[in-house]
Amino acid sequence: MSKWVETYCLGILIDELPPPHGIEVLDEMDRALADARPYMIMMSRGSGKTCYMEAAACYAMATGKRKFPVVVSANAKAACTILNDIFRMFQDKDTNFSNDYPDLCLPIQASGGSYRRKQTYRGRSTEISKTAN
Repeated sequence: MSKWVETYCLGILIDELPPPHGIEVLDEMDRALADARPYMIMMSRGSGKTCYMEAAACYAMATGKRKFPVVVSANAKAACTILNDIFRMFQDKDTNFSNDYPDLCLPIQASGGSYRRKQTYRGRSTEISKTAN
């Protein structure tokens, strides 16, 4: 997963290449996804835990490993921030991610930031909603 994160998340969710320990964390997250088991990140404050977790959620959805990944945060405010970061990944146009995963990005990009608008994609309702609950 670390190579996927470098390809798609650098400059969007992650500002710089993960250090060796960050690569280990990302690869362990990938193994946890493959084994369908929970994974708790225990790293020091400011070390990138949230960024890695956001990247792992996007990876899981994009690669089909999970349709609905569950992300747990400390409180509702933190959950909103995480959700906004993940949606930004899908909203940004002309990125490697949006070019390689248009089936995920186009419906969200077509909503124009409004998730109350009824829209369809290829004749089917997208039923997009965004909530931190």
